[in-house]
Amino acid sequence: MIHSSSPLPESPKKAPRLPASESDLPAWLRKRDGSLNMTLAVFIGLGLGVFIFCCGALALGAFYLVTEREALSLPAPAGKAATPTAEAQPASPEAAAGAEPTLAAPQLLPLPTTACAGPAFTLDGKSFRLEAAAPAAGSPLPLPAAADTALYVQEAGGRRLVLLAAGALAQGEAAQAEMIDETCNVQRYQLLPPLPGRLDDVAQFAPAADLVIFAAQGADGNGWLIQGMLTEAELTAPRGWTPQPGELLAEIGLLEAQPSPDGRLIQVRLSLYNFGAEPLLLTPADVQLSAEGLGAAPPAAARPPLPLEVAPGQTAEVELAFVRPPQGWGILRVFSVEYDLADFVE
Repeated sequence: MIHSSSPLPESPKKAPRLPASESDLPAWLRKRDGSLNMTLAVFIGLGLGVFIFCCGALALGAFYLVTEREALSLPAPAGKAATPTAEAQPASPEAAAGAEPTLAAPQLLPLPTTACAGPAFTLDGKSFRLEAAAPAAGSPLPLPAAADTALYVQEAGGRRLVLLAAGALAQGEAAQAEMIDETCNVQRYQLLPPLPGRLDDVAQFAPAADLVIFAAQGADGNGWLIQGMLTEAELTAPRGWTPQPGELLAEIGLLEAQPSPDGRLIQVRLSLYNFGAEPLLLTPADVQLSAEGLGAAPPAAARPPLPLEVAPGQTAEVELAFVRPPQGWGILRVFSVEYDLADFVE
């Protein structure tokens, strides 16, 4: 028997169908895919934020270290001095020696208890060694033997005579003078133009002046006569002086003196610098104007009003008005300093 066979025909396979759109996905799959995307976005954002923060912190720390590096210093271990480096040098010799540096308190003016430069006399910056002279009554005035020496005579009325040798002042021209006496007090004078004269004329020359200078021009007794008015005085302390309670230590300056516009008053402006250790008090009794035949009178007005207190290390100015004497001028006394106002108000 003959058998014949032939393969059965295969049924065609169906290809899988892809979803045409997201809406064709099952609901559970669509929800899971959206949550995954959201979670990934959150983690990526947090990572970027942490990275940016760390970079900023590192940059800020590096900048701080660079700018503050020179200002930082490490204390030396106990018992061992610090070793200076090129970036941190000791601020003082004490620090270099290992001692702990200290800061000095600020001072406007140290108490002048050291040796002063006096006695000395200065004319427009030219200095002379100052020597006191006390000629007998009726005897001629002496002249110094050296051109760098000035002799001075203190008269009973307060006027000072200064005698200079020939050649000390060539032309006689000088604008300012300063005298430092043996007690280190300083007086400054404004000088008037010189006048020709003789040594014998000194006693009668300008009796109301605070200072009279005779500068010889030869051996015949001729020379220049110069009068000066006191403009400023410093009451200072000599070497070894110890301030006592209530003792005055001040600089007094006459800044201005002139008649009022109506001519009835004398207006004065003073400066007071207190370099003592206690407050300085200016009262009406401490500043008075005296004139011949009238006695002393306190100021008629003051701005700021008196009494005026000046703290240690401070400077104050005060304007005073005095009734003008009939002769038009007077002697102004401030504490123990006197000013002749004749050359100011006339």
